[in-house]
Amino acid sequence: LRLSAQTASYGPLTLTDVPAGIMANGERTSLDIGDSGYAGGSLDGRISLEDGGQKGGSVQLSLRNADLATLAGTLGLTGPMLQGDGLLSLNLATAKPLDSITARDVSGDIRYSGGGGTLTRFNTETFQSLIAQGRFFDAAAAADGEFPLLSSDVVATLANGVATLTKVELHGEQQTLVLTGMIPFHSNSLALAGSLTANDPARPAARFFAGGSWPNAVISPLATLPGD
Repeated sequence: LRLSAQTASYGPLTLTDVPAGIMANGERTSLDIGDSGYAGGSLDGRISLEDGGQKGGSVQLSLRNADLATLAGTLGLTGPMLQGDGLLSLNLATAKPLDSITARDVSGDIRYSGGGGTLTRFNTETFQSLIAQGRFFDAAAAADGEFPLLSSDVVATLANGVATLTKVELHGEQQTLVLTGMIPFHSNSLALAGSLTANDPARPAARFFAGGSWPNAVISPLATLPGD
């Protein structure tokens, strides 16, 4: 079955100019979404159901050059967020019945690669100043600005209700922010190690640990080490 629509909605998500196709083959049913408008960009992908969802399913979606602030608002996310043009890819699957799954039952990965943009609610100068004081502080204390970016790369894997950040590199003109660690969904907590490094190798890196809950993270400064 092939169809098209000026608008299509699922919960808070609304797409425009949607071409789609539905295919049923044995126990598998899939919905293919062609290039559709969303938040100033385009979205395409596939949603597959096994035995009508009773044996799980999978989702593969790609979002290009969309306003990520709109997506964050749709998902109810707050705190520092990436903004700018890029490609966001989502690949998730579960073998559990869809009407009874929890975050622990879903596995897969999320990837983002972007060009110029910003990391909102993150003032690098304020953050470095607080790190230099060597005391714990709330991440919100450095939320009085934005971090302009030249490029950004994010890779996260999901399994057993935990998102593991395997790669987060945000490159600015003068500094680079790197993060690794885990974000357990069930407790809304996080455990991340990071560094804010000047692109000038003569300047020391600000190294830290971020714990607590998202978006109210607590930053623990680590020893300031000279750059490699």
